[in-house]
Amino acid sequence: QRAFLLLTEGKVSDSFFMFPALFPLLAVIIFTILHLTFNSKHGAKIIVWLFSLSVGTMLVNYIIKQL
Repeated sequence: QRAFLLLTEGKVSDSFFMFPALFPLLAVIIFTILHLTFNSKHGAKIIVWLFSLSVGTMLVNYIIKQL
């Protein structure tokens, strides 16, 4: 939540360093809403890829912070 608040305050770099997976997660949410509204042909595959990117980013972030 703190990373999202930093993003809404315009502190993009601080938000990224706090939680890098926020940007792919926002992309998943926005694209899912667009897909449900406009029903694109390959929307489901794109959502799966974006979600996989989000999870991968979270895992890498966790591993780096544990080192």
